[in-house]
Amino acid sequence: QDGAAFTFGYATNADGSPAIGEGLDDDPTIVGISAPYMMKMLRYAASYVFHIDTTYKLDLSGYPVLVVGVSDRSRSFHPVALFVMSQQTGELIGNALHSLFDKYKAITGEFPTIRYCMGDADKAQFNAIVEITTSKHPDNGPLLYLMCFFHVVKNVADRVSSLSVEAVSLGFKHLYQMHYSKDSTEFT
Repeated sequence: QDGAAFTFGYATNADGSPAIGEGLDDDPTIVGISAPYMMKMLRYAASYVFHIDTTYKLDLSGYPVLVVGVSDRSRSFHPVALFVMSQQTGELIGNALHSLFDKYKAITGEFPTIRYCMGDADKAQFNAIVEITTSKHPDNGPLLYLMCFFHVVKNVADRVSSLSVEAVSLGFKHLYQMHYSKDSTEFT
């Protein structure tokens, strides 16, 4: 059934039971959660924007939760999978993405095409998505990595405090014009 949730992303013991891990550096924990209809949203990643972000404090253990999804032109976010991980490292994020793309292939028969990826400035996320899109699907074409607009605004705001009010206002005006332009030719 398309709506039946499943877990994935973890190793299995010899008897086929899940080997979740202890959550330690040498025995990390990773568990992905999704459903077939959610996974199938990855088919839109070729035309729209693939999102990857990690959030914290969603569970009692304080483990990071990796959220993966796709947004469309009407700015709707469609979740694809959630991963509870014991650490936010490039290796674990890479393992999560490998298992996600492998599961997508098992469901649809093909690997997803990722053209645009939005995330934050986390190097582990960036390196993992670049590695997976080039190793699993080398004919994918170049990946355009976009920084989340919230993070752009926050980083700009942190650095313009010494400028005049007029300069700050003009800078943010152009930042928002760039954000809401439909393509690179519209913003000039």
